Amino acid sequence: IIERLLPHVVGGAVIEIAAGGLHSAAIVASSSSIKNKKTTKTDDESNGDTNSPVEVRETRTFTWGSNRKGQCGVEGGKCATVPEPLPIVSVKRKGGGGGGAGKLDLVDKYVHFEKISLGRLHTVALTAYGEVYTWGSTALGRCGHSSLESGRDRRFIQEPRHISALRNVVIDAVVAGDAHTLALSKGGRLFAWGAGSDGQCGQGHAGSLFSP
Repeated sequence: IIERLLPHVVGGAVIEIAAGGLHSAAIVASSSSIKNKKTTKTDDESNGDTNSPVEVRETRTFTWGSNRKGQCGVEGGKCATVPEPLPIVSVKRKGGGGGGAGKLDLVDKYVHFEKISLGRLHTVALTAYGEVYTWGSTALGRCGHSSLESGRDRRFIQEPRHISALRNVVIDAVVAGDAHTLALSKGGRLFAWGAGSDGQCGQGHAGSLFSP
């Protein structure tokens, strides 16, 4: 039993877990949080299911294990190993929830994740609004941020960063492979990025993709 994640210790129940090649993660929903009905972003191919209501709740994401490439995303970021579950860096929203305009409520003041998947050296997480955030190693494009955006000399990202290429798409599911990632939109489109030496990105070539 991982005692650090017991409900009475973290103040809520674990709702999502993930195991990567070198690190692990869990998402905890606060027992005192109130779910708020919001509106999703517009997905231009969502088959009429745009602006559908979603429930947003306060969650905390915990990670532990190897952090040599910042894949745990915890405070400090420079420790090579995280031996027990620690909360990731809190990410403040710059605008309205789900990319919309307007005043932020208490829940939407920070980004809250509902789903998470782990590669060997990177992490990908999904919000209730369908936003995708990644952190960890940027090698081979596995985090989905273009080389220009990440900086060619930046080898890893130590805290969650929104994938700007998907800002107008509502993502419903994400899954991380060893060094590549797949994301399924609410409209049924499948996006891929990261290592492609064995054709794992499905683009008909063996090159890596640095952005969806």
